[in-house]
Amino acid sequence: MTAPELAAARAAAGLSRRQLALLMGVYDSTIWRWETGRSPIGHLEAAELHRVLQRSTKKAKSPGKAAS
Repeated sequence: MTAPELAAARAAAGLSRRQLALLMGVYDSTIWRWETGRSPIGHLEAAELHRVLQRSTKKAKSPGKAAS
């Protein structure tokens, strides 16, 4: 995952940097460094980012349940 891909995926999931950082267990400054390319995204981090962002994107796009 590249820095621009991360920024786009986070935006598509509707997450702030802080929210993504909390889900990842890192500081929000780490997310900023990854998104700006100042720090490389490791393979393990990229896999976890993919999992977290995929789950968050599904939640953001899924319609709410109808009231019974």
